[in-house]
Amino acid sequence: MATGAYDLKGKTWAIVIFVNKDNPITKLTMRQLDGIFGAERTGGYVGYKWFPQAARGAKDDIRTWASWGDGRVGQQADPYLRVCEHRHVEVL
Repeated sequence: MATGAYDLKGKTWAIVIFVNKDNPITKLTMRQLDGIFGAERTGGYVGYKWFPQAARGAKDDIRTWASWGDGRVGQQADPYLRVCEHRHVEVL
């Protein structure tokens, strides 16, 4: 996905996810991306309004292959997901 926030077209920086070609992952849902990059929270914003219904617990965090929940346990030598991120810094 490289068109900005998935629900606010043209309003935010693009979100780009790269997966190593040797990784068995063929696709990721927004819920899975939230589990990988997000954390437990008491709610979330829809536009500019806070919604407690968007809360989720730590049980939905995806930090290991075992927490992925699709039978990949034991298929990876390292049980932890390796997540790297790049922070864009604009220099004027």
